[in-house]
Amino acid sequence: MGNCKLKSYRFGRLSLYYNANNYFQFAYQIQQEDRNINIALFGMSLLIRLPERDYDPAEYGYGIHVHKDFVRIMFHKYSNHFSYPWDNWTFIKREFLTKTNEWVIIENERSLQRCRNFTTYPSNIDVFTSPFSFVDNTSDTQTRLMQVVFYRQCYKLKYFPLIKREYYRYEVEFSEETGNGIYDWKGGTNSISALLTTDVNTFKQHCVYHVTKSLTR
Repeated sequence: MGNCKLKSYRFGRLSLYYNANNYFQFAYQIQQEDRNINIALFGMSLLIRLPERDYDPAEYGYGIHVHKDFVRIMFHKYSNHFSYPWDNWTFIKREFLTKTNEWVIIENERSLQRCRNFTTYPSNIDVFTSPFSFVDNTSDTQTRLMQVVFYRQCYKLKYFPLIKREYYRYEVEFSEETGNGIYDWKGGTNSISALLTTDVNTFKQHCVYHVTKSLTR
């Protein structure tokens, strides 16, 4: 349901809510002692809770769910999701920006070594480093060093492989754990990855702004 669930109204065993992602649904589901009927049409969704049954670890259902992103079919213990042909993207490759403004694949990327919280990239990769200061929720200033690389991910449509899509992103690694959560159980982060919304040179000029924005989302 996610953020599309705006309001929910409950009347005894009936719950009425709106979910824009639910185009159509009619399903009978059993989960342990719970039995539910789910009905949806163009976002308007109705959940009917049936009387509970004796506890049973088995979970199964019957029905169909047409979601914005997939179609789900349920028949007894069989359940499967099917992506739409026009939105079923397959990952092809990840390429990194080099110092000569070319995009190359790093062979054996998973075997790259790390040193002092930073990944050691091949010498031809454009690795940008910069001091970074972050003022957290307690007004303390966290002073770090950050390392940034730029990459693009390439995809193709599973059923129409000539149609391709590229996403340009950046990945940041910090010299120490960083963020608002470093003083509580949530913890901070040692790295972040986000979409590159500007050209590389502009990003480098305003890197602290872009990274801080990603940290505080």
